[in-house]
Amino acid sequence: MEDRVPSGDAPAQTSSGVTKFLRSMPKPIFFAIAGAIGCLVGWLLGEPVLLLLRDGGGQHSGVLVFSPEIQKLLDDAEAEKGAIEIVLHWKTTDDLDLHCVDPEGNRIYWRPERKKSPTGGWLDVDMNAEEPFVTNPVEHIRWKEGQYPKGEYRVYVHYYRKSEGSPMATPFTVELKTTKIKEEFRGELTYKPLSESGGQDGSIADFEKVFLPAIRPLVMDITTFNPSDAPKPSIKAALIMGVWTALLAIFMSLFLVTAQNFLTRRPLLNFRSTATVFGGGMMVGIMSGFISQYLFSIAAAGIVEKYPDMGWLLNVGVVVGWMMLGCLMAIGMGWFIPNLPKIRAGIGGMIGGLVGAIAFLVALSLLPKLDLLGRMMGTAILGISIGLMIALVETMFREACLEVIWAPMETTRLSLGARPITVGGGDDNVFVNGLPQHALRIEMVEGRITCTQADGSQSQLKDQSRIDVGSVELVIHAYS
Repeated sequence: MEDRVPSGDAPAQTSSGVTKFLRSMPKPIFFAIAGAIGCLVGWLLGEPVLLLLRDGGGQHSGVLVFSPEIQKLLDDAEAEKGAIEIVLHWKTTDDLDLHCVDPEGNRIYWRPERKKSPTGGWLDVDMNAEEPFVTNPVEHIRWKEGQYPKGEYRVYVHYYRKSEGSPMATPFTVELKTTKIKEEFRGELTYKPLSESGGQDGSIADFEKVFLPAIRPLVMDITTFNPSDAPKPSIKAALIMGVWTALLAIFMSLFLVTAQNFLTRRPLLNFRSTATVFGGGMMVGIMSGFISQYLFSIAAAGIVEKYPDMGWLLNVGVVVGWMMLGCLMAIGMGWFIPNLPKIRAGIGGMIGGLVGAIAFLVALSLLPKLDLLGRMMGTAILGISIGLMIALVETMFREACLEVIWAPMETTRLSLGARPITVGGGDDNVFVNGLPQHALRIEMVEGRITCTQADGSQSQLKDQSRIDVGSVELVIHAYS
């Protein structure tokens, strides 16, 4: 069957070399690239948001593992794991000292007789006290399960010795974790020489009568914590992660919508579609980020409290959140991609989110010292996975489609279904220069494909029916 639709002298919609190359790509590959670029833009804008988490020292994160960089340094130093662990980390050859006073008043610090406490605490890693001096040192205090006293612990940092040529002020990080909480603190200490050396000979009591009062004004009081406390995950941290995830969702959706419009020659964006993407992306992202960071942490924290070795379980929150993100995003793309099967698209987006989340966690684990690069790679793979799965679902599960032949080697296919596909020169699914708005409306209901023209006349179409409209040719493909 072949139909002719009058269109006047509609100009041909020619493409440049680059545009023609992009439009000749298979749609799944094109969507994968668009999704990756969108995610990278969202990641770039989201990094300053994550700084709010780092700058809010002392916020309970709900993640009972050390940061990848510090964990690797502890592993290299063969630090013992414990039910309570405190880590000091800095990046100079200076000698900073970690002190902790336990609930029974015992101070643990570098003094040989004080490295081990009667309560079971142990300073098992003490760097830069003597050669070899390293530029990425850590100090570590731990109590094992069942060996720590209940009550309040106080953590301090002292700038003991400055290396020649190093700056007077040294930034540092302190991380502490128990079976119930994990906290991170960042600060900076300025070197000030001791007014009294205190000596290092004689009894502990004699030494500390001089040394501890001398260093008291030079010691930074970091925090007081109680390992018996089990605070809820921070709502602030959950909302920050929600905003970060929302930025990924917004810009991934924005680039996927732009890609769809690019293929159908529509204006790349208009106010309505942009507002829909921003509103929907913000809602989807915050829901996904909040659930993964907050609600899941509440459930997982109880398990980790009983089984400390299962701290990895909290990473499942990232996986759940990103699967939810992929699912909701894929369903939402049905607003912009005609007849995209919503349930199947949701499942495909969920699979894409799963792949992206796994890639995100793997990238962070492989690049512990470059967590910025790890997040960049992980979010890019998330965009690739979700974009690819949306396009594959649209392609694999269609019963019929409309092929638009713009020029030799330039075609676009859109799925047919109950939602009509409009062709015309206005706000249409397929934009053709020189035609009135909704010049044609093509839909498939209960297996019957119908073409309705602007004057209301209808015709039945079947597999391989062809329609010349303006400067393009339309071909029907029915698969059942």
